[in-house]
Amino acid sequence: MAKNKKKASKPKHEKKEPVEADCVASEPELADSQHEPASEKGLESIADDKTAEDEASLRKEVQHLQNELANLKLQLEKQAETESEDHEDEKSGKDDKNAEEKEELTMQLAKVQEERDQFENQYNSLLSRLSSMKSVFNKMRESQEELDSCQEQLREYESQNLSLRNKLENSNREHEDLQNTVATLNQEVSGLNDECELLSQELSEAVKKSSKFEEDLKIMLSQTADERRTWESKFKELELLLSNRKQDMESLKEEREDLKQRLEKSERLKEASEASLTELERQLELQQQTGEEIVSEKVKQIQTLEAQVQEYRIKNEKNELELANLLSQAEGMKGVMEQKEALQQECKERLLQIGKLRHEAIILNEHLTKALAMLKKSSDSETVDKELISNLLISFVAIPRADPKKFEVLELISSFLNWDDDKKQQAGLIYAANGQRPNTNGSRTQNFVSLWTEFLEKESVN
Repeated sequence: MAKNKKKASKPKHEKKEPVEADCVASEPELADSQHEPASEKGLESIADDKTAEDEASLRKEVQHLQNELANLKLQLEKQAETESEDHEDEKSGKDDKNAEEKEELTMQLAKVQEERDQFENQYNSLLSRLSSMKSVFNKMRESQEELDSCQEQLREYESQNLSLRNKLENSNREHEDLQNTVATLNQEVSGLNDECELLSQELSEAVKKSSKFEEDLKIMLSQTADERRTWESKFKELELLLSNRKQDMESLKEEREDLKQRLEKSERLKEASEASLTELERQLELQQQTGEEIVSEKVKQIQTLEAQVQEYRIKNEKNELELANLLSQAEGMKGVMEQKEALQQECKERLLQIGKLRHEAIILNEHLTKALAMLKKSSDSETVDKELISNLLISFVAIPRADPKKFEVLELISSFLNWDDDKKQQAGLIYAANGQRPNTNGSRTQNFVSLWTEFLEKESVN
């Protein structure tokens, strides 16, 4: 494109050289006939023709530059659409992502946003350079006005014909300088076009990364919601199990208290039996002389008492075993309580993650509302942000077939791309072959802006 501009600028200089030669050839005639009005009119007509040609050539160059910028914008939009479609095809094989990639994706999003800001700054610098070109064109118009003033001075003061001729030569030299500046500006514009192409490629990559991150974030949100529901069900089950365990613990405590009371009773009986045994032994020692019958009876009583003591000892051992079992069950319940505390801590962490995701969703909603306000302010222009168009295409692919929003998004796309009736009928928007096509470009823009604002309002409410 830059080479074409340079080639186009050379014939303009070649066309203007004969006009300058005519001016130089007419200088001796003006010197010979300074007082003749016909020669003055010829000089004025030559100057007017020259300035008109210069102004027309500059206008053509400006129009050519504007057309090239518009073509570049259209190419960038088409590249963004094709790349977004390719990205949708590649997304189907990348659904299963680990939770560890979330931090990497956030860092990538921050980098993408920084790159996007850099691209916007570079785009603004391009616009400032174009405004500087407009200032150069204004200077050329000022030079045209100076040339007109020189012509008026020629008509008013015939005696200053030589000085006016010198001024005309100076203005011609300035005009040549301006032409040289226009050539340099054409070279700068070609360099800016190359930079714009590089920026468009980087911007398309950034749009790919941002759309990929948004899709992964949606998948992670759905996964976290499923995990939250499963954890809530598990938490309820654990609460029921804990309540049952508490009831079992209370019943075990009651049984332990009962066993303690029984053990105390058995110990008291043991002490009483031991006391009675010692008393009987003492009486036996005192009454050994009474007779063998009494001794045998006392021996029988002692045996019965020893049997009772042995029974009480066996019962005591059983009670101790039951107490040990109850203590082991209590230790197991402590482990269950620790598991419950760990699950509660994990639930708190999940809730914090859900809160963060809700905060990010609120930020995205604010971005939608800002985009809506900006779109309402700039409804008189046909330019739309490429990021919004890419999001529109992504939402069209992501919406299910039975959802009515898919038809609304398709209407937005058809309004923006200015589809004719055949394309609308192929897409399923109309069913009759005699649909009315919009007459003017302004109505098409107004229809697209109204549809887009309605869609953003519905999305912000949802």
